[in-house]
Amino acid sequence: MSLPKGKRPGELSVRTFFRENIRLLKGGRGLLRFELLYKLAAVGVLVPTALALLNLSIRMAGLTYLTDDNLGRYFSHPAGILFAVGLCVGWGLYNLVELSGLTLYFYAAGQGRRMAARQIFTAGFRCAVRLFRPRNLWMLPFLLAVVPLTIFPLILVYAATVQVPEVVTRYIQERWWLLLLVLAALFLLFFLSLRWVFSLCFFSIEGESFSQARRSSAELQKGRMPRVCGMLLLWQGALLAGGLLCYLVFLGAALLLSKAFVPGTMGMFFFIDLFQWCNLGLLLLGLCVAMPACSIAICQLYLSLKRVRKERAVPLRALSLPRGRALESRVKWGIGLTLLALSVLNVGYIFPSVSRGDFGMLEGFSTPLVIAHRGDSKGAPENTMAAFRLALENDADMIELDVQQLADGSLILLHDSSFRRTAGVSRNVWEVTLPEVQEMEVGSWYSADYAGEPVPTFEEALAFARENGLRLNVELKSTGREQGLEEQVAVLIREYGMTDSCVITSQQYRLLKGIKEADPDLVTGYILSVAYGAFYDLEYADLFSIRNDFVTESMVRSLHDNGKRLYVWTVNDDADIERFADMHVDGIITDNVDLARRLVDAPATNDKLLDAFERFFTGDSFSQSAKRFWKFMFRR
Repeated sequence: MSLPKGKRPGELSVRTFFRENIRLLKGGRGLLRFELLYKLAAVGVLVPTALALLNLSIRMAGLTYLTDDNLGRYFSHPAGILFAVGLCVGWGLYNLVELSGLTLYFYAAGQGRRMAARQIFTAGFRCAVRLFRPRNLWMLPFLLAVVPLTIFPLILVYAATVQVPEVVTRYIQERWWLLLLVLAALFLLFFLSLRWVFSLCFFSIEGESFSQARRSSAELQKGRMPRVCGMLLLWQGALLAGGLLCYLVFLGAALLLSKAFVPGTMGMFFFIDLFQWCNLGLLLLGLCVAMPACSIAICQLYLSLKRVRKERAVPLRALSLPRGRALESRVKWGIGLTLLALSVLNVGYIFPSVSRGDFGMLEGFSTPLVIAHRGDSKGAPENTMAAFRLALENDADMIELDVQQLADGSLILLHDSSFRRTAGVSRNVWEVTLPEVQEMEVGSWYSADYAGEPVPTFEEALAFARENGLRLNVELKSTGREQGLEEQVAVLIREYGMTDSCVITSQQYRLLKGIKEADPDLVTGYILSVAYGAFYDLEYADLFSIRNDFVTESMVRSLHDNGKRLYVWTVNDDADIERFADMHVDGIITDNVDLARRLVDAPATNDKLLDAFERFFTGDSFSQSAKRFWKFMFRR
């Protein structure tokens, strides 16, 4: 029989690869117990412990909260450094215990021996403590940065959820060589994740040091890396597709059974409760399955390539795996009580989230302000009158703009400290006067349609806002060379009668203090890209403008409980806009005003869904409902 193209004698076929992976995953009750205990311990014990240590380190550094202004001070203090190092080491060790234990479990299971949960942990811990040997310390960055890239679905999750601060992305985009450097670094990490994919097998099974394991991994798959990558991608893609299909089938069945056996609208509420608890259970199950599913694939490929190279596998007796005796009754009770305690600890964190609807509960709809970021900067050049007019057309509630002071004291609208990006002039704001700025144009960089668009003054923006009944979010930019910026801004706002229609925000807390001293009636807002701790009671901040990936429901409630408002920036994705609206934030700063307006103004969003559920549960026969549901699912 001929071998598939590119396949050598001893290598697994795709069918055999899948069949063996599924067989080894199915037969492991001890594996499931281990994963369940390990994940519950992480969420119920390790995460709260890490948060307690973080709070302790903040106090030891002489702080009460973390923001942009004091982040450098925190990480320059021994307590901050110690916490950061301890967190990295602890997270790396936690992952290494799990990965080593899983690797040894699957290696032994492939040879007919199953390990119990405590044996998996013991075997993994024995391997993991070798991390602290000098030759293995470089394994820590490998565990934190490289290993996650072997889990291909996780790459998609990172791409969708990890948000880089705008100032960083803009800085990189303006320097093509730096962009190439970042892309090259990402490609290198991905390449290394494949090249070293079997390092944990050599480290855990063959007892090699990390440096030896890296070399052995590269040597083992010499000339076979594309096949290894393809098999891993195929396996994990199939798992994702299968999981999604099962999830949709389960929800469909739950929806139809709720309709069939629970009368009227009670069926709707029964399904909603079932839906949110189902999401929670599937999340926990996914966490317990993801790492074993990845580990079994790597271990199978490791053994396959060993056979191709005709290398002798390490015998089980040489691994000194922990031996387990039958559990005594009191030990079983101990394990059961431990699981119960961990579950209670987790419910303490999870139940409030479920009751708030974080896992699928349908809640009422709120209406935050739609704040146009530098005007409607998706459709026109930022910080220009054209962008402000477009924001007005798209019904923005408020316009966010950036104010800077020129050499002659004039106030203009500009985000960067230099005119190079928007005007093509390599001069800084503190070096030029208003007549010189009036010679510039800031539209061509965006589009030829806006060629000749001038740099607006702050007074022009105030006049436009007053004439059209718009509110302004005035961000003060500081270069350190300003003279009387706060007083000048406060005077102009009073002259235009806009005191009640302006919010003055800044990343520099001292500027907010200066505004309050110049005019206590002006509302001030502190802009933060990092926010943690009890920062709510800062005297000179009436509201906080916080980067979206730091905003949580508990933060929103805490700010409101302290009488402070919250704006969130910069939110451009429809799902994020709806999520923050459901959190009842006070303002959403966005580049896409039209999208935000439509989503915020649609009482629509949840009411229509509830209305559709109500019609489903009360208006149709069971067979009609079933047909409608499945037709809708397949059309989607």
